[in-house]
Amino acid sequence: MKYLKSLLVLPFLIALNVNAAECTYKQQANLNKEAALVEANYEVTREEQPITFEDPDGLGSEDTTIIIAKFKIKIYNLSEDLSLDITESVKDKKTGSKTVTYADTENGVYTFTSDNLGDVITYTIKINAATEGCAGKTIRTMTFKKPRVNPYAALAMCKEHTDVQYCEEYTTKDFEFTEAKLQELLNEIDKPNTNPDNPTGNGFLKFLKNNYLYIIGGVVLVGAGAGAYIIYRKKRVL
Repeated sequence: MKYLKSLLVLPFLIALNVNAAECTYKQQANLNKEAALVEANYEVTREEQPITFEDPDGLGSEDTTIIIAKFKIKIYNLSEDLSLDITESVKDKKTGSKTVTYADTENGVYTFTSDNLGDVITYTIKINAATEGCAGKTIRTMTFKKPRVNPYAALAMCKEHTDVQYCEEYTTKDFEFTEAKLQELLNEIDKPNTNPDNPTGNGFLKFLKNNYLYIIGGVVLVGAGAGAYIIYRKKRVL
């Protein structure tokens, strides 16, 4: 009887073993290629939103519009053989998660928005296999950071320093300091690029910069004189 039960169970074990087969080398290679194409970026969108302004003194109301900024985040090149597990965090604290399949995309592009303007959000994106025999296997993990609006960018002192990281409109840095400290940092950046370990070299470069026209003129005159002398010598030899 025990032998008969074993014979009855055996086909099911074989079937389970076939279904639980691991990814083949070819499948893994194809999934690696597809996962390598997945990338993410963002754009800032601005939309007008109508509001009604109520006068605090009870003098009436006024209809107006305000500009609402949002971050539109896109993840590209998701194939039917892949899925995504997306975890978002702020300052290493998990704030949300979602699973995305090809059905959630538009031709392989998954789009979502964030109206969080004040925090840098880190998205950890696990790219998983969604094919038979490989389903659930993590093929690649990537991270993407959504920047925050930099409040210092609106300061007058930053208008002439838009290429400095402290004054960029959007930043993935979490620096915090006073306006006085920012002014001090910008003043340091504006100072001439000097090297205290090589004052002679810096002085020489400054000399070249201030006198390059005269130096070029002198080189031309010396070259002309040398050429005339060579011609004169050749004539004497002849």
